[in-house]
Amino acid sequence: SAGNALASGAAENTLYGYNSGLVLSTADKCTIVGSDAGKAVTTANNTTVFGHDAGKAIVSGGANTCLGNAAGQVITTGAMNTTIGNSSAPSLSTGSSNIVIGQYSAISLGTGSDNTVIGVNSSISSSSSNCLVLGHDATGTNDATNEITLGDTNITSFRIPGLNFDLKDTTATEDYVLTVDADGKCGWEAAAGGGGGVTSDAQKNTVGGTDAGN
Repeated sequence: SAGNALASGAAENTLYGYNSGLVLSTADKCTIVGSDAGKAVTTANNTTVFGHDAGKAIVSGGANTCLGNAAGQVITTGAMNTTIGNSSAPSLSTGSSNIVIGQYSAISLGTGSDNTVIGVNSSISSSSSNCLVLGHDATGTNDATNEITLGDTNITSFRIPGLNFDLKDTTATEDYVLTVDADGKCGWEAAAGGGGGVTSDAQKNTVGGTDAGN
């Protein structure tokens, strides 16, 4: 390290690399490895960062783990985040309790919390919260909250082999029902008879069943 401001109260810290933990003062149990890694940490206990510029803006947000070059590079007061992969969560600043895995994943996430974003280039908007985004290039809805996104727009089938469930690519619209075709694939289709086979005439008679009303 190029030197730091370790106070007498700081304990159990490991700093390795040019400017790593440069201004660390009273934080304890930090492991900071890499040029300019964690160089703004002062009181953020339990900071673990590996890689050039990893967690370089963390000041007081504790229990962050950033692995990879420029991972979590602008986190300041956000806490309990885990970012793994080169440039993972590069815009995350004050959001907390996020898990971001994959190169260039969650590039726009900034203030949102409680998200899980996994996959290369997977993304989520800045203030999204409590969302799960899974898959390469998977993208959450803008400013989404409490949402699950599985895969990108190239994914056209959803399977759960153990339950023999296979959902095919169909377009749903009003009054469509979920049906199963001859291949065992589920999809959206128009309801039989426009209403499940039951109709009403102008005199409000409701007729249903073979030969009913004849």
